Amino acid sequence: MTNGYDERAGVGDAILQPGLYDGGDIGTGVIGHLTRFVPIHSEIASSQCRIANKFEEWLNKCVKVFQPRYRIKVLRETERINYVDCAVAAPVDDDAIKAEIINIGAVRGTKKATVGMVVKKSGRSSGLTSSVVLATEVTCQVSLSHFEYAIFSGQILAGPMSMPGDSGSLVLTEDNYAVGLLFAGSEQVTILCQIDKVLEALDVTLMI
Repeated sequence: MTNGYDERAGVGDAILQPGLYDGGDIGTGVIGHLTRFVPIHSEIASSQCRIANKFEEWLNKCVKVFQPRYRIKVLRETERINYVDCAVAAPVDDDAIKAEIINIGAVRGTKKATVGMVVKKSGRSSGLTSSVVLATEVTCQVSLSHFEYAIFSGQILAGPMSMPGDSGSLVLTEDNYAVGLLFAGSEQVTILCQIDKVLEALDVTLMI
């Protein structure tokens, strides 16, 4: 995740397969170069609303009784809220890129996620896993580092189905329709960007 000026990533960066973490070599493993990405913003602001501030004061009085060292802060969403975490790269060799996903096969199209829908993905770390959509249009806080986090809105929440390293996996229905792009998770939940928002943000179409 990068905001575009923190030097974490930049257009033209090499894309490796396998990645450096898995023993990839910058000299021989380059399969593409970063073409564009959607910057991630971590800006939030304190609320200036009198009612919200009174509510915050009341909440902290309640919290102080049980946890004196903790404080609740009411925040408002800024215009720099995040909706997707995604990027696109141009391959060095078009013939090296296949439309099929390992252990899943070809993607048939896109669908909108609904609560209760069974979904699956094939990821770098945990392989082929499945879970169920728990909620849609979710707003959540995602850690970017030990000291930084970002607010994402309009996300899909599914049950646990990922491990660190699975980010970027396409999440599909049982019959291979894409619903989201996996970008965060824990032992309890998995968070997906809505696939239609990803395609729109990157101005790309799925290979089907």
